[in-house]
Amino acid sequence: MDIEVFERNVTLNNEQKSLITRRLEFALGRFEMHLGTVKVTICDLNGPRGGCDLQCRLQVAMRSGREVLVNEVGETVEASITAAADRAARTIARRLQKSRDRQGLSMSGEPR
Repeated sequence: MDIEVFERNVTLNNEQKSLITRRLEFALGRFEMHLGTVKVTICDLNGPRGGCDLQCRLQVAMRSGREVLVNEVGETVEASITAAADRAARTIARRLQKSRDRQGLSMSGEPR
């Protein structure tokens, strides 16, 4: 899983970039063999006016060719990346389960 971090209207320090990478590895690590590139864009929607306006957009490319897109807004980088990572993990788990169900496999990958 390759993680690419982009900044729009905001400057992230090294600690924040490290936090983003760690959070995504924690939330999505169990799906690593199913994922390609994870693009993270952090954007300050309101600029210098402040407020609950830091948007985290995750674009997760799955090896199946499908894509998961998640947008979350929070007051801090930490809040928005946490919400987005959790939501992406739930969405990926749901898609993989549906794929297994269509193939007639259990969660362990064994036929039912």
